[in-house]
Amino acid sequence: MRAEIVEVMTASEEMKVKITEAGDDMQARVGQEETFSVPANTPIEYDLDGSVYEPFVLGTDIDLTDLSAGDEVLLNFEMIGDNKQASNVRNTRTSNVAMQDRARQQSVAFASEETSEFAAMDNRDSLPETASLLPLIAGAGMLFVGAGALLRRNRRK
Repeated sequence: MRAEIVEVMTASEEMKVKITEAGDDMQARVGQEETFSVPANTPIEYDLDGSVYEPFVLGTDIDLTDLSAGDEVLLNFEMIGDNKQASNVRNTRTSNVAMQDRARQQSVAFASEETSEFAAMDNRDSLPETASLLPLIAGAGMLFVGAGALLRRNRRK
């Protein structure tokens, strides 16, 4: 379901949203406001610049104050009794510039960590410690044996 956040209530860990798009079974609720509980450990992803930034976990990486009224979200939820509980939130449009920067920085830091790991693995300036010069010496020996055989054949002619 796609919705726009109307209000974030941090004290009760809830958010009120206005439903803008819904599946067939909830089509009648489009345009209505509904309240969802957002418990700790709910993953929240950020969809910025056409890229989805890895989920932040509510209560550890971020808190509800990182969501703002006017943000557009995709909600997955489950019914627990009469309570609608968010199980995953993807923020597709946010006015929280600090959170956008933090999501991008975390992703850049992750990418640069990966890049440095691959660069270290790709370092070919020296032979591996398990390599030896024996194959090179054997090749040189074969070359000398071949040269000796050619000299001997040419002398007999």
